Amino acid sequence: MGLSPRLTRLGRSLGLGPALLLVACGGGGDAGTATGFRLSGSIRAAATNVADTDVNDPLAPYAANDDFDRALLLPEPALVGGYANMPGAGATGRSFDAGDLEDFYRVDLEAGDQVVLSVAIPLPDDPAGGDLDLYLWDAGRTLVDSAEGMAAGHTVQAPTAGSYYIEVRAAAGASNYGLAVGAGGTAAIPTAAAFVPGEVVVVLTADAAARHADAAAAARALGLEARAGAPDRPMLLALPADAGPLLARAGLDPRAGPQGGLRRPWETLQVIRWLRGRPEVRHAEPNFRRRPLYTPADPSYGLQWHLPLINLPAAWDRELGSPAVVTAVVDTGILHDHPDLQGQIVAGYDFISDAGAARDGNGIDPDPEDPGDLGGIGGTSSFHGTHVAGTVAAASGNNTGVA
Repeated sequence: MGLSPRLTRLGRSLGLGPALLLVACGGGGDAGTATGFRLSGSIRAAATNVADTDVNDPLAPYAANDDFDRALLLPEPALVGGYANMPGAGATGRSFDAGDLEDFYRVDLEAGDQVVLSVAIPLPDDPAGGDLDLYLWDAGRTLVDSAEGMAAGHTVQAPTAGSYYIEVRAAAGASNYGLAVGAGGTAAIPTAAAFVPGEVVVVLTADAAARHADAAAAARALGLEARAGAPDRPMLLALPADAGPLLARAGLDPRAGPQGGLRRPWETLQVIRWLRGRPEVRHAEPNFRRRPLYTPADPSYGLQWHLPLINLPAAWDRELGSPAVVTAVVDTGILHDHPDLQGQIVAGYDFISDAGAARDGNGIDPDPEDPGDLGGIGGTSSFHGTHVAGTVAAASGNNTGVA
């Protein structure tokens, strides 16, 4: 169902977590002939779906979760919808004046479990959007991982099994957010390991570029060291070994932040945030590491929105499958002549004893061909079993159909 811009904007302006809008239309040619309908019943979200308890909506139930002691307990895995904002940022609502700077959650994680933060995409008339950071604390309230800097998403990871606190912190602006916690997480969003700590990529404005003879001069003006590039194009710059003076210049307490292995990534992201606020800097970002990923050569692969939900693209970078694995699909049957199933199927069976329901003129037999069920849109057949079988075992990378 497509929602009108006014309805989608309403949810965003209130700073709501995930919401369901039900819209009924009576059809017909004009508004004067529209018919109203009354809808009643119950909608129950899955136990793994959790909402932030102190969103901006003044009509929503309220319970503060702004610190360790009031952390909201989560199941594992969990999908969380929330909202955070700086004072005076975002839409008018409950948290507009004072801000909702931090949201805390508590959850038990296994070693290697990830927490993925997704930040709402900014609206066209709100290009700044929100800047939210993600922190993971152990049961003793010691920081074990963090992901900061302006991005559409961040990921942290539990080093060992145990109880953890998750903190979402507003650094600028306001934004809805989503958290995928535990087994529901995905490595698709780069973590701190995906960039080179201590290095930044900087592009100057045209006026600033004209004032510097080379990258070394431009870097010195920013308190950094030049590695590559030139003032009139992207430059690779490095933080000094002792970043304390640079952090102080950026308005940060050099004693703040994590220590140990997390220290240098944290310094890098704090400096990038400072650089993005400098008038002479047009663009600043980490020096990301990028590796080639497997992408199937199937024309309809881009339409398969469900594959990322089961982390299949990430799995393809480890394993492309094996013909020795046989999977049983219990569904409406298959279309044997479907080009994406050629060479992919073994003998099947029709378990429907009622010939009328089977729609093939007989009952149980060793023929799994799907004659159609007329269960689709407009009285057409859904061929749902072929769809599911294709998701499981369609020939991939063959320039045909789906992956």
